[in-house]
Amino acid sequence: MTIPIDTTAPPRSVSRPTGFSWLHCLGFALLLVAWTVALLSPVPQAAKEALGGEQAAFWFGKCLHVGTYALLAIFGGSLRPSRRWRFVLLGLLSLHAFATEFFQQFVGRGASWRDVGLDHIGILLGIAVSWKWWRQLFAAEPAPDRDIPADEPR
Repeated sequence: MTIPIDTTAPPRSVSRPTGFSWLHCLGFALLLVAWTVALLSPVPQAAKEALGGEQAAFWFGKCLHVGTYALLAIFGGSLRPSRRWRFVLLGLLSLHAFATEFFQQFVGRGASWRDVGLDHIGILLGIAVSWKWWRQLFAAEPAPDRDIPADEPR
């Protein structure tokens, strides 16, 4: 049985990680670590006063939850990992939202389901803003090329 092969199609190029890709991954990881440290540190009273009091600090914090998780989702989408790794990345961001909120109760901050919800709104907002990259998550991956044995006629 002979399988027709399109010899006019250009060969697929194999993309390898470049220095920029590693720098991009490092930037995402550093942002995630910095956000984790910020979430697991007590908020100083002086910071609340500098923001204009308890009420202003509350709203600033809620906007920061949404904005930072949106930025993490945008940054993560632009990493362009494979489809499987995109699901892992989304799972990591979701798990991070739950875990940091859980551990906040041990560092003098309160745990809040509302914050977990705001974190997930931020993730969805980030996906919406960077849909150009994230839509690949929901598109079917192309089928791999079939290797044709050398003895098979072309």
